[in-house]
Amino acid sequence: MAATRYSAAPVDPSIRIHQVVSDFVENITQLARQVALDMVVSAFSAPTGPAAGFETPAGGRARRGGKSTRAVGLRRGRRRAAGDVERLKTRFLDHVRAHPGQRIEQINRALGTRTPEMRLPLAKLLAAKQIKTKGERRATTYFAT
Repeated sequence: MAATRYSAAPVDPSIRIHQVVSDFVENITQLARQVALDMVVSAFSAPTGPAAGFETPAGGRARRGGKSTRAVGLRRGRRRAAGDVERLKTRFLDHVRAHPGQRIEQINRALGTRTPEMRLPLAKLLAAKQIKTKGERRATTYFAT
């Protein structure tokens, strides 16, 4: 820490405030530099591989341990079984019949799904004219026909 530059002689309060603020900024700057330097040193001296507390999923990238945000068994880039899509279609259609006029966020919350999972079942239901929509984008509401 820097030595204080205060004198015993009476000083204008604005000058004193300026000195205190300058000392504070200097101390914070030194502390930030030291923390950054410590982080760089620890990054280069750490063993290679995922950091402690992280797990490496099948995709190879490390992520914080915990519950996956995707549905169990659903991997990006892989085709889903036709039965899975049909089950989602049926669940979606049943929910919309019971709760007409809901938005996708509300439906996903009720079904425990995510919007990307629902795109194909929704497209199939719309193409088969089993459901209809009203509104645009996030304001889209769904109704059974």
